[in-house]
Amino acid sequence: MLDAAAAVNAVPAITSFFPGCGLTGATISIRGSDFTDVTDVRFNGTIAIFSKLSNTSINATVPAGATTGPISVTTTYGTATSAANFFVATCYLQFMPLVSKL
Repeated sequence: MLDAAAAVNAVPAITSFFPGCGLTGATISIRGSDFTDVTDVRFNGTIAIFSKLSNTSINATVPAGATTGPISVTTTYGTATSAANFFVATCYLQFMPLVSKL
């Protein structure tokens, strides 16, 4: 059984980020858990500027020099690394036209 201090001081986890691609200066929303006391956010090892919105949400700016790879979030209790890679590239969204039968 975990004591109260261990429950509060949990290692962070990244569950998702959006969008999955972007160029330098783009804002990326990172979702997860236990983002208490965030000290560092990195894009494949390159330090990013970030804003903690809550214990489950961070906005980070893709830094100059970032390369395609995982995103990591470090707190005083550990580091979380995304399972998916973030792609330093222009994002292209595809839209499907709405088709209806008349």
